[in-house]
Amino acid sequence: MSANNAYGQDGGTGGFVEPPGAVPVSDNANNLDCPPAELLSDIDRKKRAQGVCCFNLLGLVATAAFICGIYSYAYCDFIARYVTLTPEYTITGTDGTTTSDYTKACNDLGYGSDDGSDSGSNNMSTEICSSLLQDHGIGFSYWQATIPVDKEVCFTYTQLTPWGFVTPEFDSAFNASKWFSIIGYVFGGAGWFSLTCSCICRMDQNRLKGIACYFMIATLFQGLSLIMFNSNVCSEGFFKSYFVSPDQQNNQTFIDEYQSVLESVSCTLSLGSKMAISATVLWAICSVMVPFSIVPFYEDRVYQSGVQRDQQNNPDYSHDDPAVPPVDNPSNV
Repeated sequence: MSANNAYGQDGGTGGFVEPPGAVPVSDNANNLDCPPAELLSDIDRKKRAQGVCCFNLLGLVATAAFICGIYSYAYCDFIARYVTLTPEYTITGTDGTTTSDYTKACNDLGYGSDDGSDSGSNNMSTEICSSLLQDHGIGFSYWQATIPVDKEVCFTYTQLTPWGFVTPEFDSAFNASKWFSIIGYVFGGAGWFSLTCSCICRMDQNRLKGIACYFMIATLFQGLSLIMFNSNVCSEGFFKSYFVSPDQQNNQTFIDEYQSVLESVSCTLSLGSKMAISATVLWAICSVMVPFSIVPFYEDRVYQSGVQRDQQNNPDYSHDDPAVPPVDNPSNV
């Protein structure tokens, strides 16, 4: 008897396809050795329905996690960087409120003239300089500044200064955070893509369990992306290269002059890091949901594909199962 008909082992599916007229079996790891669906108890039917429902929810949770992971990396405010100027550059109003004089601070640091205007094309814009001394966002590829009037704009880290284009130095913690974030959403995206393709490509329980590994890796690395909080972006000297010329980076006098303007710098959660935390939690939920999920109707597709293939190979082949339509030619499949 042929090994490719519905009575024997099917090399295309890797399992056994039941003969015509047989009742399709239920889902399990191998889709073998299972009782017919009609012989399942009410408890087993309920468990199977719960497993299929869990599988459907798994796809939704993985989609949400993938979106959060992508957004946490793509935007320019992974963390919020709060800057406090020294009292010398603080103005107290008549009502007791305090504001910072960013224009004066930029002038003292060499940006703009004494009247607050830009001194020439070689100087960085006073607006960008003021934005660096205000609260701003820090991302993996860009930083977020607020320019008049209350408009949030993403700027590249390479900026024009009086001594040319300068890029701040990123330490190992920042670079590791960047790569951890990429690895996290790549592995998570691979698991999500596999689930998405399961609606058009056959998937068994073993393959589904393998996807849990992707989700666990995504959970680990997405969480590790938060080590940016321990990087030098949260230190007072992160943007010093914008205010101290490259040949004076080791000159403590110039560094002290720059740091005399800043009183403190602190970092807190922002939209990007909140998205990263959300993605981490959702990836972890996905890895927990996988063992409780059951791929729906996989055995029916195996059974029907085996019967339809035999009909194509043997025009005289017939079956008694009304659930599988006859196939007259390959164009009807």
